[in-house]
Amino acid sequence: MAKSSDLFDLIKSLSGNEKRYFMMYSSMQSGNKKYERLYKLIDKQKSYEEEELLKAFAGDPMVNQFSVAKNYLYNLILKSLESYYDSIETGMRSLMTRIEILFNKGLYKQCRSHLERARKKAQRYELYQYVAEINTWEVSTSSRYLNVHKFRKQQIEILDEVGEGIRHLSEANRYRFARQMMYDIYLKGGFEGVDESEPIIRDSVKLLTTKPGDNLCFYARYQLHAGLSYYYLSRKEVDKAFQASQDVIDLMHAHPDQIELGARNYIISCTNHMLMMFHQKRFKEILKLSEKVNNLHTWVKQVRHSVSLQVLIFESGLSYQMTVYTTVGDVKSGLAILPEVERGLNLYKRRMNTQSLTVWWFNISILHFLAEDYKTSLVWLNKIFNETITHIRSDFVVACHLLRLVLHYELDNESLFPYLLRSAYRQFVKLPLDNNVTVMLVNSLKLMFETTKPTEVKDTLKSIRDKIDALSDHHDMNVILIYFDLRQWIEGKIRRVPMVKIMQESL
Repeated sequence: MAKSSDLFDLIKSLSGNEKRYFMMYSSMQSGNKKYERLYKLIDKQKSYEEEELLKAFAGDPMVNQFSVAKNYLYNLILKSLESYYDSIETGMRSLMTRIEILFNKGLYKQCRSHLERARKKAQRYELYQYVAEINTWEVSTSSRYLNVHKFRKQQIEILDEVGEGIRHLSEANRYRFARQMMYDIYLKGGFEGVDESEPIIRDSVKLLTTKPGDNLCFYARYQLHAGLSYYYLSRKEVDKAFQASQDVIDLMHAHPDQIELGARNYIISCTNHMLMMFHQKRFKEILKLSEKVNNLHTWVKQVRHSVSLQVLIFESGLSYQMTVYTTVGDVKSGLAILPEVERGLNLYKRRMNTQSLTVWWFNISILHFLAEDYKTSLVWLNKIFNETITHIRSDFVVACHLLRLVLHYELDNESLFPYLLRSAYRQFVKLPLDNNVTVMLVNSLKLMFETTKPTEVKDTLKSIRDKIDALSDHHDMNVILIYFDLRQWIEGKIRRVPMVKIMQESL
């Protein structure tokens, strides 16, 4: 292992139970136990300091092969984790290893018994990636029990089984790719501006919209419905998108083994379904499903031990709770879960993707904005401009700029108005959105900033509201307002009431 923090990062990722299990596991290993001391020293460090470790082992021959010692400890920890986790996948890999060991020892009868177990497990969970390997061992063991009357039949059966496994894998991968293409189109704002004659787009759309055969494997059907949900959402057919995402959830509930095997896919499916619900304003249903996701650890064992799945749940269940609260103006409920949110961000930030992290920062900013704590709101919003603004959806970029402009207006930061307006304008004209929408928004806020006479402010705000209403049927305008409804803020200013009141009246 090179001079890096890989070992440190692995040790710091361990839960209390995992650490206790490692110490028990290592105690059963023979030989020198210096690596246990190395483990304890690293575990005490707040940041990785290799020089401190070398000093601690000064005079010990291990210093001369320190990278070897680190590598040994790194792999020993991973082995202990493999032993600790008894997931379906790790169990299958362990079974395949045992098959190889038994065959190499000449214990062919035992080997065939394990092969039968492996075949049944692969069929039950549709683990087609193992079928070819299982059948390779079948060929090897069948030659040890040669029956001239059955040999040809056995080989034909093996060939057919391998062929079926490869077909299922290939089919599932085609649907997976089509789904990813639809997700890519969604992230870029939908089909507007997309060249649908491009072969990969054309073929993906055709695959998803053509009625499939009856013998699709579970994973292919999962990818099909998930792909259709993003296809319809990108077409702005929200009802069909919702139904497609519901089909994914129904499919997984009909195959509980697949939830056990692929908890990650289940969480992602719930997240996608909440997105479709959000576009239909099914807020109560979102809260119900988000609670189910948050409690997934109570009925899916692997969630309790997987940091990766815990991060995904944080990005899904709790995130959509906050999104609902900031959308309906429930500031009290949002502030109530804020401590839990901030703990999660501190714990999981480096493991989160850019989009999820940005959504969290934006929602926290909106929450403080609705609570009229504008300074704190700006602190959270600036995290987006400092770290992630260039990596998010175009309509989300517009919403961030609008919120920043409004925040500085509320804070009376007049000296920054010209810079902020220029920055927003330069950004908006580069985006694949209708300039009739984005430029109008910038010019409207510019007019608001320039209106200083109290007697004229109300008329200016009404004028801006009317311009936004005139484009209320425009897709780009609607999506931008989903993130931050500028109309509601303007209406609050006109009526001199909090924005929260306007939001609650609109429900």
